[in-house]
Amino acid sequence: MHVQISQIHRGQPTGALIIGDAEKVAEKILYVNEVLGGLSRITFQMGVSALPHQKMLRSIELLGTRVAPNVRKQLTTVLSHGVS
Repeated sequence: MHVQISQIHRGQPTGALIIGDAEKVAEKILYVNEVLGGLSRITFQMGVSALPHQKMLRSIELLGTRVAPNVRKQLTTVLSHGVS
């Protein structure tokens, strides 16, 4: 079965998958956090057979250097301003 990327993104931000650039991934995490009333942690599962090793390493790096800091900043801003 071949899936077009447009079909995957069509479900954003309410679909179950978290796919996209660092900003889209952070946006989806923040959306899920809001809908569920808060998250204490999130786990990522990446299909290692579908992605070359270097791209997998880059994805992990982006989670730590761009996604996580963005999410932390947004959550800190929301908490400090009492905005929901």
